[in-house]
Amino acid sequence: MLKKYGEGLALGYVAFKTVEAVMLLVAAATILALAATSAGDASFSLAQQFWANRLGALAYIVATPILNYLLYQSRLVPRWISILGLIGVALLALGLLLGVGDPTRGFQVGQLLVIPIILWELTFATWLIVRGFSPAAVA
Repeated sequence: MLKKYGEGLALGYVAFKTVEAVMLLVAAATILALAATSAGDASFSLAQQFWANRLGALAYIVATPILNYLLYQSRLVPRWISILGLIGVALLALGLLLGVGDPTRGFQVGQLLVIPIILWELTFATWLIVRGFSPAAVA
């Protein structure tokens, strides 16, 4: 759908979402493998899981602005949804730079920076389910 609005960007989006999915699968497999490891290997497995999650988050942070830029340009959804996504991913990136998501730190106020991207995800998904893409932009 996005290919006609920017083939290179659409391909980049798919590539980064693929990297994100692979990294999240590695992180999940590592957690599942923890049950079968000894205490000495557990710290390595936790480090591997942590970095797989971080690389998945990095891929998400690259892919999401690409998607929102293409949605903004194409007007497939209202522009305010794309703008919310761009703001949300910027705040998510800031939160990750501040160390949000590190399980050793406990709750931090910076974790509230994740709320806008969650709201965007919910809004975007709901919009697509209820309204779909704009018929004028699709034509």
